[in-house]
Amino acid sequence: MRCMAALVELKPFLPEHGALFLEYQSHRRAHSELAHSGFAPHLIWSDLLEYRWAILEELFCLFATSHGVTHLALTPFGPGPIEPATVKAFEQMSRMNPAHVPSRIDNVDESSALLLGKAGFSVAQASPDYQYLREEIVNLFGRRFHSQRSSVRRAARFHPTLRPFSRMDTADCLAVFDQWTSNPIADSVNQMMREDARFAHDAAMSGYSELGLTGRIVEVEKQIVGYTFGFPLSQKTFCVLLEITNRSVHGLSAWLFREFCRELSAYTFINAMDDSGLASLSRAKALWRPVRMIPSYTVTMA
Repeated sequence: MRCMAALVELKPFLPEHGALFLEYQSHRRAHSELAHSGFAPHLIWSDLLEYRWAILEELFCLFATSHGVTHLALTPFGPGPIEPATVKAFEQMSRMNPAHVPSRIDNVDESSALLLGKAGFSVAQASPDYQYLREEIVNLFGRRFHSQRSSVRRAARFHPTLRPFSRMDTADCLAVFDQWTSNPIADSVNQMMREDARFAHDAAMSGYSELGLTGRIVEVEKQIVGYTFGFPLSQKTFCVLLEITNRSVHGLSAWLFREFCRELSAYTFINAMDDSGLASLSRAKALWRPVRMIPSYTVTMA
């Protein structure tokens, strides 16, 4: 029989809660290198997911609900041990979700996965994040970066320029996004994910300042042909959150990624997030020769 204890009140997760989020993150016993340990990757999806939060056993718990099913968006974090808060979070989800739907925690970092596995939870591998050395992306030395150098040279023939993003660029950027999603050979699942992503890209542009995002626009002959956004993940790592370029400008994606990384001289590493389990995205990210695949896990009740 299901426990009928009262639900904990969950509060809407809004941009103004970013400071509180970061305050609790600062108390983590081990820093997570996963991109989703930041708050921006969650808030940009607020049009498609209902994000809410609560403090359970002194830890910040971020819940996400879609189509009537709620999961924990990342491991509970804060000054206390994660096991008691995780138990409370699963109790909360079990009262909210249909009986046949297993509750879960996504974006669990390696150290948390080890602790929760020892505590009796079920731990399964998910898509890892791709981490690169910024200097390697900028310099592109050696045979292993031959294809990237060729792409950059092709794009350079168009004389692209890079500048900071302004909210006035939003409509033109979304037009580039719409051109990018019009690829007729995309499979239905991939296409659906791209259509959903439009909401996230629009949200990133609308709230980039409040979300702490850095945005750059690439232009050719004063026309916007691409854009990218990212945020500092730590003192050493910058996360590239999203990037879109016009397909007709060959090599532009490589050029934009390299030039954006060139600006990020304060950082040693670049986190390019995961590949969402898509083979084509995995191949594209592997071409940049990651120095580490940062493990990510999903946790459920055993």
